[in-house]
Amino acid sequence: MYCYYYYYYYYYYYYYYYYYYYYYYYYYYYYYYYYYYYFFYYYYYYYYYYYYYYYFYYYYYYYYYYYYYYYYYYYYYYYFYYYYYYYYYYYYFYYYYYYYCYYYYYYYYYYYYYYYYYYYYYYYYYYYY
Repeated sequence: MYCYYYYYYYYYYYYYYYYYYYYYYYYYYYYYYYYYYYFFYYYYYYYYYYYYYYYFYYYYYYYYYYYYYYYYYYYYYYYFYYYYYYYYYYYYFYYYYYYYCYYYYYYYYYYYYYYYYYYYYYYYYYYYY
């Protein structure tokens, strides 16, 4: 019963964190995707209407462009870092408790049959003698 509840909550938290990271990943992906194109159209709008500020907006856009990619890859780095870190400990504890429960039930049934035959031995012993 202990192992049953352990595996139940183990898979529950496994899928919880899996969808959590999945949601977090797409949230930030579309978030920066949206602001990247928003700024892109914003830049060209002012470029056509204020031509004499062309160089200013050009460098401003250039700066934003590299800042965006820097932050984007920075986010991906930490995202995959925690993702694989989580999976490492997930499989580690999974196999740990898997072998723990395996040997637990193994010795449980071993002593069960041991006392079972011990009981019948004394039963027939006193029965015939």
